[in-house]
Parts: sequence; C-alpha cells; structure tokens
Amino acid sequence: LFSIQNNLGVRPDNERSALAEALIELRPAQCSFLLEGARFRVRTGRIAQASDLLAQARVCCKRPDEVLRETEVWIEYAVAAVAAGLRGNALEGLGQAEKLRLQPEPARLVISLYRALGEHDRAATLCKGMGSRLPVRARAWVDCAEAALAAGQRADALEVLTRAEKLQPSMDEARRIAAGCRTINEWDCALNSAEGLTRR
Repeated sequence: LFSIQNNLGVRPDNERSALAEALIELRPAQCSFLLEGARFRVRTGRIAQASDLLAQARVCCKRPDEVLRETEVWIEYAVAAVAAGLRGNALEGLGQAEKLRLQPEPARLVISLYRALGEHDRAATLCKGMGSRLPVRARAWVDCAEAALAAGQRADALEVLTRAEKLQPSMDEARRIAAGCRTINEWDCALNSAEGLTRR
C-alpha cells in the first residue's frame, strides 16, 4: 500500500485522486492516507469533503511528523477556502492549524490569512503567542504590528514596530513601520524609520 502511495506523484490528477480515495477505503485509520486524500479534495475544490477527512486525521495523526503534515494540510484547506470565499471553512482550517504545533513560517501564513479575513484580534493574539519564535525578519514583525494596530492594541503595536525596526527592514518594510508609528502618534519611532530610509 505504501508503494502505491509513493507512486501517486507520477500519475495524472484524476488517477491520483481515485487512488487516494481507494487507499482511505482500505485503511480508514491511516494518517498518511487521510492527509493525502484531504489534500486531493482541497486541490479539486471539494473543501467540505476534505474537512471530513481532516476530522478523522485529528484522531489518527499522533507522531510529530504526522502532526506537522496535518498542520500543512489544514493551512492548504484554509487557503483554498479563502480563495473560494468560504469564510467559515477558512476559519475552521486556521483554528485547527493553530491548535497543532505551528512552526514559525506556517504561523506567519496563518497570521496573514487571519488578516485577510479581517480577523485582526486573532492575528494579533497568534503573534503574541508566537513571540520570539517568529522568523527573525522584519516582514513577520511588521505584519504583526499591523495586526495589533488593526485590533486596537496600541502598546503591543509600538513594541513590535520597535522590534521590526531593528531587523534591517527593506525599504517597503521601513515605510510600513513609519506609517504604523504615525498611526499611533509615535513620532520618534516614525522619525527613526524615515531616517533609516534616507540613509539607504
């Protein structure tokens, strides 16, 4: 069965999808089969059906590598749901991914998706929870500052903007930092960012 699963990648999409479904029928409690089936359902626009398989995977996927893959599939599910305009499904996917052990890069994507959905409080809360585990790049911190600003968390926004400023932001990121500082009337912070831009 595992050799069949490994050969899925070389087959046309319709055959891959049928094989993934067959593998699930044969081994309905096999984490890798459930995740592969869910991934195919997501990629073919069957988002609600993917949710059913992911719910089963929640029970079966226990090993750290399985949980990591499950997180990736939930995020793919959320991305597809956002693209399809299925807000409830997108929030379900993001919430499930958040319950699992989010790594820094996937967390950044989850934060961006929350912001795209207007869920600024949730984005800011996740940023706070990730803390120093966020990638050591200005972009991730600027995204978090903007989420905090949109959520009305002025003090958190200033703290994160100050941190982003120290991470060698690009020109665009420096402009965003300066704009964020101006939004909360932190003129010293805005001036520091503007001076950083003129030194480039």
